[in-house]
Amino acid sequence: MGAAYLRYSFTKGTVKEVDELLRRVPLEPGARILDVGCGPGRHAHELGRRGFVVHGVDISQT
Repeated sequence: MGAAYLRYSFTKGTVKEVDELLRRVPLEPGARILDVGCGPGRHAHELGRRGFVVHGVDISQT
């Protein structure tokens, strides 16, 4: 799916979703995060942008 996936409207809320995740699970920048089932990595990318060390794995080839 790759790039086409990112055009879906439900992917536009990534920043708000990560905000909510970090509200519920308070982590300090620099924390290590494993994103299992990350798809194209939209959450992993946003978390990395915020200073987290993120590793993503997915069965998909994207």
